[in-house]
Formats: sequence, structure tokens, C-alpha cells
Amino acid sequence: MTTLEVKSVEHLLGSGVPYAYAVKTGAWIFLTGHEAFDFTAGVGEAVAGPPGFPPTIVCSDFVFVAGQMASGREHGLDPRAHVPDHSLWAGTEIRKQTEFIIQERLKPALEAAGSSLERSVKAQVYIRDVDNFPDFVDVWSQHYRHIPCALTVVPTKGVATVGGIIEINRWR
Repeated sequence: MTTLEVKSVEHLLGSGVPYAYAVKTGAWIFLTGHEAFDFTAGVGEAVAGPPGFPPTIVCSDFVFVAGQMASGREHGLDPRAHVPDHSLWAGTEIRKQTEFIIQERLKPALEAAGSSLERSVKAQVYIRDVDNFPDFVDVWSQHYRHIPCALTVVPTKGVATVGGIIEINRWR
């Protein structure tokens, strides 16, 4: 019987939240969507990388990109991922956020780790409101039509960014 080893912290960053950040069974390690992170003190200087660096973990031939959202540098959505309130012809929120995450988050994260979208193996997408699925998959297909990347779409009530309606994590 394979044993299960859970790595957790009792109080996530001083909060009362118990948090399991990794589970190991046999040769497999399953990590949550976080970069190298000290769960007591936060991101350490040695692993912080340049400002705005998208979080990735490289293990042998695999590159894992933590969950990416269309968040801006400060708070809320990046303006490039948002349909302006005064515009009727600038697209939809899901299309703008999906395109932004692929182009401005996933692609740079993979390239920084020496990989690319074309080498994608698996993606997991959390999407608010299943009515957004057709527009999401249309934008996704523009980038992944010829890439055999397994895709799991999980409906959710929301993501961590105010105004955010989608989060994507990737494995390569």
C-alpha cells in the first residue's frame, strides 16, 4: 500500500486557516497553485524573481504554471483584460480575460521556464458562470486548436480577483 504524506501549515500566514500545500504518494507530488512560498513568512527573497514574474515550478521535463488570473499590478483586473464600461464593441469579459491570461500570463511563464504553449500537456480552468464557456472555448481554441492539450473546466462561484471570472493553471 502506498503511503500518503501531507505537507501543511497550521496557520497560513498568521491566519486561522489550516492549509495543505502538497500531498506526496509514491513518486508523485501534487502541489496547490502556488510558487515557491514560505507559508509562515510569504515569498522569500531568494525565490521572488523579477517583479511581475509569473510563478512556475520546473521538475525534470515538466513545467507547472500556478493558477493565473487577469489581475493587475495593484488591485483588481488589469485594464487590458477588461471591457471598458463605455464600449459596446470591445468584446466580452470572458474573451478579454482568457486572451489576457494566455498571452500575458501563461505564455511568458512558460517561456521563462524554457517552454512554450505548443508543449502544453494539461490545463485546468476555473470559470465563473457556465454561460461563459462557449466564448472561453472559442478563444482557447484559437491558441490550442493544433495542440493536444487536455483541458478540464471547473465551474466556480468566483476567483480571488474582484471582477475576475476565470483562472487557468497549466502543466507542460
